[in-house]
Amino acid sequence: MGRQRLAIYTIAGSAPPLLPEAPLEEKIRAQAHAQYLSGELAAAVKTFAGQPAPPEGAVEATLFAEGLAQDGDQAAVPFIQALRAVEPIEAEAATARLALRLGQAELARDALISAFVHYRTSPWPSQIGMAHALGLVEELAAAHAEMVPVLFDALRQPFAAAALEEPRRLVLLSLASRVRVPELCREALLPLEPHVPWRADLLKYRASCYQRTRDERASQAQAELQQYLRQ
Repeated sequence: MGRQRLAIYTIAGSAPPLLPEAPLEEKIRAQAHAQYLSGELAAAVKTFAGQPAPPEGAVEATLFAEGLAQDGDQAAVPFIQALRAVEPIEAEAATARLALRLGQAELARDALISAFVHYRTSPWPSQIGMAHALGLVEELAAAHAEMVPVLFDALRQPFAAAALEEPRRLVLLSLASRVRVPELCREALLPLEPHVPWRADLLKYRASCYQRTRDERASQAQAELQQYLRQ
């Protein structure tokens, strides 16, 4: 399988089919791409290094930028710079990851905010890389609750072409749950109505939020929570 074909599968978020007779080097690269897709960022770089060819193209540059950044390895910088030349929004997300691993939380915050704000108007960044960046938001918020309001604000508006809409909404909900700001919990919940995900944690949070904010949906939310618990 050619390197470009492998990249196409990765961009689409799908592990590529691989023939048993494929060369070992190709199998190793395919495994690295599969690990990247599953969020095993550092492992993907280590696996890729098991074959002799250097990374090639934007997708493999991203794999190395994110994977090395995940380990806090400054070797990520040249790959981030190469990525910035072709996809600056993904480069910002990788910068945020490296900064967070190096203990530079404010730089990580600013890079993430920049990435998400620009993602509102550009449909071109990889949804895989930006989904990884959404996961980084939750990690940053867990360690720095004071950053929740600005991170929430960065994710308030949909991304271009409604990319990652459900993950974006769920991260907003997670952020809102970390602070006692009633307006945020309602704002995060309302886009999920009326067909909220049928999960105990979310239904409990919804019922509590609407009760605290005296929302007109409070009775319905409590009834649906009790229905879930009965089932």
